[in-house]
Amino acid sequence: MSCFCLPVWKVAPSVFPLTPSCEEVELSEVTLGCLVTGYSPDPVKVDWSPSFYNSKAQTYPSILHPTGLYSLSSKITVPAYNWHNKVYTCKVTHTPTNTIISGNVVAPAPPTPQTTTPVVTPAMKSPPAVRVVHSSCLPNGDAEATIQLLCLISDFSPAKIEVKWLEDDEEQDGFYVSESKRENNGKFSAYSEFNITQGEWLTGKTFTCSVRHMASKKDIQDYARSCKDINLIQNLKVSVSPPNPTDLFIARTPSLTCLVASLPDSEGIKLQWIHKGIERPASPIKIMKQPDGTFSAESTLSITLPEWMEGESFTCKVQHPDFPSIVEKAISKPLGKSLAPAVYVFPPHMDELAQKDTLSLTCLAKSFFPADIAVQWLHNDEDVEEDHFSVTKPQKDLTGQGTFFLYSKLDIQKSNWKRGDSFTCMVGHEALKRYSIQKTVRQNPGK
Repeated sequence: MSCFCLPVWKVAPSVFPLTPSCEEVELSEVTLGCLVTGYSPDPVKVDWSPSFYNSKAQTYPSILHPTGLYSLSSKITVPAYNWHNKVYTCKVTHTPTNTIISGNVVAPAPPTPQTTTPVVTPAMKSPPAVRVVHSSCLPNGDAEATIQLLCLISDFSPAKIEVKWLEDDEEQDGFYVSESKRENNGKFSAYSEFNITQGEWLTGKTFTCSVRHMASKKDIQDYARSCKDINLIQNLKVSVSPPNPTDLFIARTPSLTCLVASLPDSEGIKLQWIHKGIERPASPIKIMKQPDGTFSAESTLSITLPEWMEGESFTCKVQHPDFPSIVEKAISKPLGKSLAPAVYVFPPHMDELAQKDTLSLTCLAKSFFPADIAVQWLHNDEDVEEDHFSVTKPQKDLTGQGTFFLYSKLDIQKSNWKRGDSFTCMVGHEALKRYSIQKTVRQNPGK
C-alpha cells in the first residue's frame, strides 16, 4: 500500500512577555522573560532590547510538543530600579514564515512589600535560584485560554534536581521539566513549564514551583499569582481567518479577515496589515456592538491567489490604549504535498424521472488533500445561487492515506432537464491545474 505523507506545516509563533512575580519586584534584581510558543518548524531567533542584554540573555533549548509545534523561552536579569523606568523588548524572528514579532515586558504597579526568608546555601554545594515568571492574560483569551507559567532554575551544582508544581499547596501534574544544562561558570540551569487556564489564573490562586536539590537536600520555592491591582481584560480574542475556498478558487477574489472580539470599548482601536515589512491598505475597520455590551473590530485585506498559494505571510497588528503592547497575529498557507480531487457528476435516478417534478443531480469529489475545497454549480454556464444546492463537509476517505471526499446535491426542475439544459459541477482545489475543474451533465437527446 502506498503511503501518503502529510506536509510539514509552517506556523508563525505567538510571543508572550513574561513578567516577574508580584513579590520579586521588591528584590534588587528581577527576571524578565519571553515565551515563544506554537511555531513550526524550528528554529526561532530571540533578540533583546536594549541590545546590551543580548550578551547576557539566557535562551533555553526549544521543546517539541506532541502537537508537532515548538516552544522556547529566553530570560534576562535587570536591576529592579530599571524595571519600572525602562522598556525591555524581546524581538522574535521566525524565518520559515517570514515573521518578526516584538513584545514589550511591561512593569505592573508595585505590590505591597512582603517579608521573605533568605535561603542559606550549604558549603561546597550550590542549591538553585528559582524564579517563576508568567505570560500575561492581556490582551487575548477567554476563561479557557492558556496562561504559561515558567520556572527558571539557575546556579545550582551538582545537576540533579526534582521539580513539583503546586496549586494552592495541592500537587499538580502535566508539566514539563528540561534537562539540566551546564553553564560557563560550571554550574547548571534548567526550567519547567506549566500551563493553566486564564480562568484559574484570575481566581487569585497561588501557583508554586518547588525545586528539590538532591545534593544539598534543600527545597527552594517561588510562586506566582495574578496581581490584583492590574486591570485585566479577561475575554479579549484576536484571530486571523484564511481565505474562503470559494473566494479563493472559484471567484479568484481571496481575502483575509482579522477579528478582535470582546473589547470593553472601541475607542482607539487600530488594525494594520503588514506584508513583507510593508503596510498594506485594507478595508475600513468595522466596529460592531455585541449583545453582551462588548465590541468587536474587523478588518479585511484583499490579497491575490498567487500570494496565498506561494505561502507568503501576512500579519495583523492590533493596537489599543488598554493593551500593554502591540498584538501581532501572522497567517500563511501551509506548504506541502497536495492531491487533486477526482470529480464525478451523476444524473437523476430513473425513479425520480418517473415520479417527481423536482430532480436531483449529485457531484462527488474524492481522494483530495488538504480538505479545503469549493463547489459551485452552473446552469447553462450561469452560476446557481447557493441556496439551490447543498454541500457536505469533507469526510475522511477509508483508504488510510489521509485524503477526503464530499458530495454536493443540486435540485433542478424536470422541465429544464427534459429540455436538454446543461448542468455543471465546478470544483476548486489547490492541487488542480488552474485550481478548478468542471464536469457537465445533461439529458441525452431523444430520452
